[in-house]
Amino acid sequence: EDGADAEVPPAERTITIRNFPADWTASSAPSSALHSNIKELLAKFGELDGFPVISKSSESGPCAIVRFMKRSNAVAAFDLLNGRDNRSLPRGAKWSADYKPPTDSERFCVAFANSPLAP
Repeated sequence: EDGADAEVPPAERTITIRNFPADWTASSAPSSALHSNIKELLAKFGELDGFPVISKSSESGPCAIVRFMKRSNAVAAFDLLNGRDNRSLPRGAKWSADYKPPTDSERFCVAFANSPLAP
């Protein structure tokens, strides 16, 4: 199976991710913080093929392009993160009286690089 992903086109192992937690992109955060947080988050799904590439847009905020060594790892990252609340809420916060559901910008937005929705 390890050799099988060598045949998979890189775009099928590559995801784009947007809408990062506010504390990752705060102006007070060191410029390297976003990169290291993205790498730490996505490495949980499997080995990355190189470093995440981050582009910044004033309209849509930062976007990371990340390639995995295996397509299955990219699929797992997409399945778990796309649409997931990116706020650092304590466990059980959903049950608090002042809980508010996440807005679109408070949810990770993940797409495959070969998707028409990708930048």
